[in-house]
Amino acid sequence: MQGITCFVLLLLISLILAFSVKDVFHPALLVTAEWLFIVFLYIFTNHGLYKLSERTYLIVFLWLVFFSLFSFMTAHTKFELHMKYRNIKVNASFIKNLYYPLIFANIFLIAGIVMTYGASFTAIRLGLLGRIPVYVKLLFYINTFSYAYFAAISLSNLFTRRKILFFAFFIIVTSFFKTNKTTFISFFLLILFVFRQKKLLSIKTFALLSLLTAGLLSAIVKMRGDIDTFLEFSILKYLIIYLLSIFSMKEWMFRRLTR
Repeated sequence: MQGITCFVLLLLISLILAFSVKDVFHPALLVTAEWLFIVFLYIFTNHGLYKLSERTYLIVFLWLVFFSLFSFMTAHTKFELHMKYRNIKVNASFIKNLYYPLIFANIFLIAGIVMTYGASFTAIRLGLLGRIPVYVKLLFYINTFSYAYFAAISLSNLFTRRKILFFAFFIIVTSFFKTNKTTFISFFLLILFVFRQKKLLSIKTFALLSLLTAGLLSAIVKMRGDIDTFLEFSILKYLIIYLLSIFSMKEWMFRRLTR
């Protein structure tokens, strides 16, 4: 399958899904549109990466077709639940009691990273690519749970806005010490979901969150020592290369597996 053919077919599927589900956060539409954007960048931008094989485009296309099909079918299938599972009471006290332990867990993660690799973000970046102590790994898992907890407290009426913003602040600070750009993108998507669920998402809000996320990404690039790359490319081109590296990795894996 040629790249142009894959792009056109994914565009048609995205349009069909858009008119069918009418929900930008529907998994079928969200994932298909995401890969449509990536394929568009790979074909129509000057990224400097090697060409993809026809097999790569075919595998990505088939995966998206089956994912979208089963996701769409599942969303339109009615499941009967027993009465006792229909009204689940939220344990408010349990959720409230998790607030400060999770904040301290993120503080301990920062302290553990600094004690293991030092205070230099470049050293931290190189260290995390190698051996990670068990206790730091466990704190990483707790930090991952913090994202789900943030969504829970944001969508509930159990906390004030100040406490929610305070928790978000710790997630962002911890993300800097993780020196991983993906964490900022994940948090950006999570906040979009929260705003959408609370019916607060607008074009202005989306633009402001996008600019804030771009600023955080450029900051972490500078702090972890990718200054040469940052100066060589514009922020936009850097983000394009970062997104397309996912596609390139799939091509590399396919070549390795089929040798």
